[in-house]
Amino acid sequence: MKFLLLAALLFSTSAWAIDTSHNRVQSTQGSFADVREFAEMAITDRGMVINNVAHIGNMLERTAGDIAGAKPIYKHAEALEFCSALISRQMMEADPHNITYCPYVLAIYELVDEPGTIYVGYRRPALADDASAETRAAMARVEQLLADIVADAL
Repeated sequence: MKFLLLAALLFSTSAWAIDTSHNRVQSTQGSFADVREFAEMAITDRGMVINNVAHIGNMLERTAGDIAGAKPIYKHAEALEFCSALISRQMMEADPHNITYCPYVLAIYELVDEPGTIYVGYRRPALADDASAETRAAMARVEQLLADIVADAL
C-alpha cells in the first residue's frame, strides 16, 4: 500500500479522459512500465491473479507489414485479464449467463502521438434492459472494482 501512495505522489492524474456508455479511460503522465506495474499490483494486492496478458501493441506492430497503409498507433499497449472469485460468483449466481462478462480486462497503453501520457481503462459492463436487480447489483460491483483498480494504478 505504501508503494501505491508513492505512486500517487509521482503521477498526476486527470479526470476520466473517456467516459462513455462503453468505455472508461483515465490518463496520467509517466512511464508505461511504471503504470503497468502499478496496475498489476492493484490487481494482485486484491488477491486476484492475472490470467493472461494480451500484448496488443506488439501484435499490431508485428502485423503492420501485412496491412497496406498501416500506421503506428501505440508506443506500448497491453490488456490484463483477471477475475475476482467473489464478485464473479455473485455475478454468475445472479444469472449463469453472466459468465460472458468474465474475465475482466484492464487496458494500459501509450499512444505514439502522445508519448509520456499513459492511459488505463476498461470496458463497462453492458446490461440488457431486462437485467435482473441482482445482475445490476453484481455488475455495479464489477465496475466499482475496475474503477478502484484504475485509481490505484494511477
